[in-house]
Amino acid sequence: GFHKSTAELTRALNEILYADLEEAESFLTLFMCSIDRKKGVVEYTNAGHNPALFIRASGEIEMLQPTGAAIGFLAEASYLKKSSKIEEGDLLVLYTDGLTEPQANDGKYYGLERMIEVIRQTANKPIEMMLDELYNDVENRCGEIEAFKDDRTCVILRF
Repeated sequence: GFHKSTAELTRALNEILYADLEEAESFLTLFMCSIDRKKGVVEYTNAGHNPALFIRASGEIEMLQPTGAAIGFLAEASYLKKSSKIEEGDLLVLYTDGLTEPQANDGKYYGLERMIEVIRQTANKPIEMMLDELYNDVENRCGEIEAFKDDRTCVILRF
């Protein structure tokens, strides 16, 4: 069948959107992945987005760093596809910076470390409850107004 890699799809998307984004003096970030459960592999391309996280059942953290520029940033951007093994019990966490960048009352950012800590503490709960506890923790530490200044999106996949 017809199959394009995550890198090829991201490059094509950049090609399609570049002119419009340049005119708007804007860009967008993207994390795209393809999951092959039979092979136990996630193939991904990260176009300038904050790193997705594998929180391994073993406790190890793997950060899926950018593999190319944000979309609309360069006219002819190239993107790499990378892959990572998945094991039973691993969590894949995709999130926007609206979760890690709100400022708490003490002036510190909520931060990636705190987000990982909350996810680890709730890892045995249903994903909906994990997300509820994460969003509540952001609001409790940063205040509702600060927590809602930017979009807050989080997707958690359990393998």
